[in-house]
Amino acid sequence: MADKYLVPCACGKSVSVTVHQAGSQVACECGNMVGVPPLRKLRTLPRDEQTAAESTSAWTPRHSIAFGGTVLTLVLLAVAGWMTATQPETPEFGKIYEQQLAHYADATLEKWKPLDFWLNWQINEPILVENGFNEISTPQQVNYQQQLDERLFHRNVVLAAAGVVAALTMLGCLVLPRTAAKS
Repeated sequence: MADKYLVPCACGKSVSVTVHQAGSQVACECGNMVGVPPLRKLRTLPRDEQTAAESTSAWTPRHSIAFGGTVLTLVLLAVAGWMTATQPETPEFGKIYEQQLAHYADATLEKWKPLDFWLNWQINEPILVENGFNEISTPQQVNYQQQLDERLFHRNVVLAAAGVVAALTMLGCLVLPRTAAKS
């Protein structure tokens, strides 16, 4: 903030002016127009300590909550971003299973007789009617999906915490007074 100086008026009062008003005229409380000296002479006048003390901003609880909440929210968002960025890519489980199934078909199904196919159909048909064709998952695929689900859950918890902190920060800034209490 610009420094303020006291320019004397003919009535005996002083008018507070900034350096930006140097060389201009300002009105006194009495109604007289007071000429503000040029910047060089203005700096020799006494400073307006009262307005300087009032204008200095004090760190209030509102500022503390805004700063702390913003920093904590940004840290939580950075952690969530890191968790998303470092998530491993999903392996190609389908190709591996297709290769294993093709090998099994080549080795087993060619040896079957028509009666073996009929018996297999009688065993599996009721299961297919009841459940339909389900996606076949390997143990590695199930384990990977569990780990991925757990990681996504933790990331979502961090994002939710960031949202709660941001909301509480805004609420704290709305409830607390803008200025520090004057003593």
